[in-house]
Amino acid sequence: MRLLSRHGLRIAVTLIPLVFALLHASGLVPLGLLQRLDHVIYDARLRATMPQTLDERIVIVDIDEKSLAEVGRWPWSRNKLAALVDELHGRQSVALLGFDIVFAEPDDSSGLKRLQQLADAELKDQPGFLQQLKILRPSLDHDAAFARALENRPVVMGYYFTRDGGERVSGTLPPPALSSDAFQAHPGAAAPITRWTGYGANLDRLAKAAPTGGFFNSLTDGDGVVRSLPLLAAYKDQYYASLSLAMFHAVTSLADVVPGFSADGAAVRSVVLKGGGAARVIPVDDRVATLIPFRGPGG
Repeated sequence: MRLLSRHGLRIAVTLIPLVFALLHASGLVPLGLLQRLDHVIYDARLRATMPQTLDERIVIVDIDEKSLAEVGRWPWSRNKLAALVDELHGRQSVALLGFDIVFAEPDDSSGLKRLQQLADAELKDQPGFLQQLKILRPSLDHDAAFARALENRPVVMGYYFTRDGGERVSGTLPPPALSSDAFQAHPGAAAPITRWTGYGANLDRLAKAAPTGGFFNSLTDGDGVVRSLPLLAAYKDQYYASLSLAMFHAVTSLADVVPGFSADGAAVRSVVLKGGGAARVIPVDDRVATLIPFRGPGG
């Protein structure tokens, strides 16, 4: 007691920061200052360990200023995108193509819609016009050309989820990666998965041509930096894969996606891809997101 009375203040000054640090580390009492310090340390470590090299297995098709100057302003007509898909899967022989673009509206740039309106109204009694339109239709239907280019090819389409107070939806969602049954034995473990009320997805004819898809919503930290990506998102008791997870899933022979639970079943600790007796385990954080091991600083 004498020691405590003599050194109590010193002990308190030492223990109080330690207690707060432990509470922060456990997630019970998140502290903004310590969180920012965590981010600074993590970013410094990541920059120090970046390999600063290319992965020759991965090629990014970038629509840059040079592309816009040569092909024309964005959005490009779907027949041009069809030619791009044919080039990549034909002469370039890509193993997988992913789109982080949503094709939510029909492409009317060819004038087909207006020509059809004329055929249904003012020129409906002109057999020559109707016959010519029938001949031209395949070349003027750019969405059909794009759908044909996507069919039976390894393509993953992108889309996004929304949560703006409503339930507005457009387009067709791909099949979910998981159903609510995956969490039947551990219902509480699904709670941290980000939940959404709406979505913007691709036209139905394109979604049917390329049924595999993934969302490209990201998670931004409080300082405005993206350090991780969610692997799963919840919409109406179904669980959908991110674009990165859907692409990794498509390029491997691992057919099933399942959650990996903590020992007590209270949390999701990983996303597991299984198939043919093999498995790949992807660790996730408490938001069911995975940290991005950037290869370089970007720019």
